[in-house]
Amino acid sequence: MPKTPHYPPAGRAPRAVLALAFVALVLEGYDLTMYGTIVPSLLEHPDWNVTPSIAGQIASATVAGMLIGALLAAFLTHRVMRRQLMIASIGLFSAAMGLCAVAGSPAQLGFFRFFVGLGVGVLMPVVAAMIIEFSQPGRRALNVAIGFAGVGIGGCIAGVLGAWIVPDHGFRPMFVLGLLPCLIALPLMQRYLPNSFSQLAERGQRAEAQTLADRYGLLLPDQEEHIGSSRSSLMDIRILFGAGHAVATSMFCLATFLCMMLMYGAAVWLPTMMISAGYGVQSSLAFLLVLNLGATLGALVSSPIADRSGFKPVVVGAFLAAALALWLIAQRPPSVAVIALVALVGLGSMGVQILLNGYIGTHFPVELRGSALGIALGVGRLGGIAGPMYGATLIENYSTSAQFYAWAIPGVIGAVVIALVPWNQADRRRESSAGEEVSQVR
Repeated sequence: MPKTPHYPPAGRAPRAVLALAFVALVLEGYDLTMYGTIVPSLLEHPDWNVTPSIAGQIASATVAGMLIGALLAAFLTHRVMRRQLMIASIGLFSAAMGLCAVAGSPAQLGFFRFFVGLGVGVLMPVVAAMIIEFSQPGRRALNVAIGFAGVGIGGCIAGVLGAWIVPDHGFRPMFVLGLLPCLIALPLMQRYLPNSFSQLAERGQRAEAQTLADRYGLLLPDQEEHIGSSRSSLMDIRILFGAGHAVATSMFCLATFLCMMLMYGAAVWLPTMMISAGYGVQSSLAFLLVLNLGATLGALVSSPIADRSGFKPVVVGAFLAAALALWLIAQRPPSVAVIALVALVGLGSMGVQILLNGYIGTHFPVELRGSALGIALGVGRLGGIAGPMYGATLIENYSTSAQFYAWAIPGVIGAVVIALVPWNQADRRRESSAGEEVSQVR
């Protein structure tokens, strides 16, 4: 296995980066969503005595690992190349999935799921930063949506396999299937995934960075003031929470918290809630497929609008769409309408997270991008921890209709929070200018 990546011909590498990012996120989406498909099986396990509270704790252990992983990614952004972080994180969460398959107790399962979350937590901000770096201005939201569509596709695969496998074979085969694809994905990434040219420039390797940028048909950021400096993540944190960025950073962190609260709560508890609403086990598991399809297609459709009109109105609208859909589901509409409403919940939860990744990555300067994504996703994971526990409390204490009403609340608050993000006029002018230059070149 070569120690350095094999670079495709000039002009082709951005597509290769996007394809590899997509593959990585398919694996992540499967590993995250499949837990929701096995919760009904865990609750019926004859020897483990799993309660909704215990199932929520296992889910929260995964998200706790993701929180630490995201913060670790922010800490390592100036120390380790993104290519190395991507490869290591995929290897970690795939190995942990294999260990989950042989877990002998709920405690062991929660322990191994923590390491699944740790790897996934590192991966997401790193992939988002890579996609944005290798995208032309004016296509960043679309490319982020295409790459992160892998999360939805992985979730769809988990939903289909869960509905097919779990009722007859239990939960263990689902973990085995989460391990096997990395045997193909990791060699491909080792060979074809390039280094970050902005990180190379930051380290003072300007010539190599310029060569890579030229090879990929991209502009090297003007980072002369950062080259060779002792820039650190602590410095980034001070800047992000200092004058000029504090309000935006805080609002992005809170919005990500609310988004992940809704996203992970729905992923874990939607099948159980739909069973309580009168749907069968297989039908309820199929709603996870609809949830992920709604997230994927919704993000792909809305991202070009965000590229043209800005992220804020699109994200606010998606949050409100999820809240309205959850309120309407509580009214027990016909099944056909429920399918469309669950798809809207997917757009307003997982789809919003895809859009938020692009929003955060393009709002801040390039040298702050990795840290900003890592911090927002790290803080947001607290919402991912709270979501499954919030859902468990609702299921144990409230009616099915009240549960759907309660899940609409994070969507409404999230819309308000995003509306409070300051509009960055300098970023808008920079994006517009760069987009015009690209159009003239073409």
